Amino acid sequence: MRIVLVAFLLLLSPLSSASHDTPALMLARVYKADVDVSHYWVSEKLDGVRGFWDGESLRTRNGLPVAAPDWFTAGWPEVAMDGELWIGRGRFDEVSGIVRSDTASDEQWRRVRFMVFDLPHHPGTFTERLETMRLTLPQHNIA
Repeated sequence: MRIVLVAFLLLLSPLSSASHDTPALMLARVYKADVDVSHYWVSEKLDGVRGFWDGESLRTRNGLPVAAPDWFTAGWPEVAMDGELWIGRGRFDEVSGIVRSDTASDEQWRRVRFMVFDLPHHPGTFTERLETMRLTLPQHNIA
């Protein structure tokens, strides 16, 4: 299981949904100088492909299915998770090619990590959701 937890900047706004298959996810907003960031969780902006796990299947933020191998999502919880499919800094084109391909190899997928930063259906505050992620996702997969 390659799930990794990351804290995410909470200057977020809902993403409007063009179709019922598109998950309603949060998107970052432009930082304004009058915002006191000490009141927010902040993390590095990962340059990957946004992924949404609905508890059963993995999709992009636009609702397109991700053809990840079964082993990639085996054992993932039956709870919605929002995150980034990511390989590393400066490797967006590489991860994008893998994630958007129907024929990517296991070798290619073994480099991909799902960096979880939210539980979108959890009713609590972000701090409460973060604590739930820390308690429920395996420790060895939390960054």
